[in-house]
Amino acid sequence: MYHQRGLSQAQIASDLGFSQARVSQLLKAAEEQGVVETVVHVPAGMFSHLEDALEQGFGLEEATVIDTGPASGDLNHALGAGAAPFVRLGLEGAKVIGVAAWSETLLAAVEAMQPVEHGSGRYVVNAFGGFGPAASQAYTRLMEQLARLCNARPVFLLGPGVVATAALRNALRREPQVVDVVSFYDQLSVLLVGIGALPGSRVFRESGYVSEEDEAELRSRGAVGDVALHFFDAEGRPVRSLLDERVLGISLEQLKRAPKTIAIAGGEAKFDAIRAALRGRWVDTLITDLETAQELLKRP
Repeated sequence: MYHQRGLSQAQIASDLGFSQARVSQLLKAAEEQGVVETVVHVPAGMFSHLEDALEQGFGLEEATVIDTGPASGDLNHALGAGAAPFVRLGLEGAKVIGVAAWSETLLAAVEAMQPVEHGSGRYVVNAFGGFGPAASQAYTRLMEQLARLCNARPVFLLGPGVVATAALRNALRREPQVVDVVSFYDQLSVLLVGIGALPGSRVFRESGYVSEEDEAELRSRGAVGDVALHFFDAEGRPVRSLLDERVLGISLEQLKRAPKTIAIAGGEAKFDAIRAALRGRWVDTLITDLETAQELLKRP
């Protein structure tokens, strides 16, 4: 009557002369005794078993796996577009949204995203400065579009992400505008990040302030990737270097204190960096492609 004919518990109780509580008890007993079984048919394109395995294996709060299609396609754009509804869901109710990436993947996600629920008093804050004209323009576009979607005010950290000297970084951090922006890093609700890979990090390709010596030092110390310009080794342990003293942006301590950190990253070139970031608990939410998810479970 309940499962096949679709009658409500109240209707069944009336027809059989039982109390509704008795009907509920009988339905529960039917499930416990195996009289009734529930079968869920997972729609194509959903990978809940992989997501559960990633969450359990790496201690993630949430994992989302996206089928980006043929490997020959544009992985960054496909992953970003597929991630859009999940990013939107992660931003619901967030008051202060940090952005610590200017990647094509995150930009694709924001451009494909629907507006977040209406609200007020929101801020979208960039977590470090820019890197060269092209990257700065993309970062600004990303910030402004995300702020529009969230009905939020964009807050920009003006200046380069990496400066020439530690003394200059320290002087800039005393500037009132920089002090105001940095204060938001202690109020973050959500932090959106990318996962950079070494060698070939975009930091080194597009910044005129990061030298070959900086890159060589990081590699010699075992760095394989970064989150928000904080580098780590293959086990996810922080890698300290002289570069740290020249970064203008969110500190490692502030990054680790963020209540929710969402990373969108995938692809073979970033595999080692993604795995290391998960090992070191640099992020608690990962959105990645199907091939990377499968490889992470094969080689955790």
